[in-house]
Amino acid sequence: MVVGLACGHSAAVILGRAIVVMLLSWVAGRLLGALAQHCVEQTIRQYKEANPIPEVYVPAGEAGDEEVVDAIPISEMDQFVDDRDSRGAMPGSRMAREGASAR
Repeated sequence: MVVGLACGHSAAVILGRAIVVMLLSWVAGRLLGALAQHCVEQTIRQYKEANPIPEVYVPAGEAGDEEVVDAIPISEMDQFVDDRDSRGAMPGSRMAREGASAR
């Protein structure tokens, strides 16, 4: 506003231009925000399709209101066990690669 007055513009012109720019910026921000939201939702949807939550096996007669702690048969537990190293690093992770290069 001070620069506009120093250039000889009236306060009405300065405020009018400021309101126009503010409205255009608001519209641009809404559009960019909607685009970002769409991208995030699409990425989440693709991730969920690629990595579905496995169905848990519940033996007959145990499905009720109480919490089922041991719902997965022991024979199927192999798929849930990971092979972390002694520091807790997953294979292929940066921590595992740094540890391997330090040895």
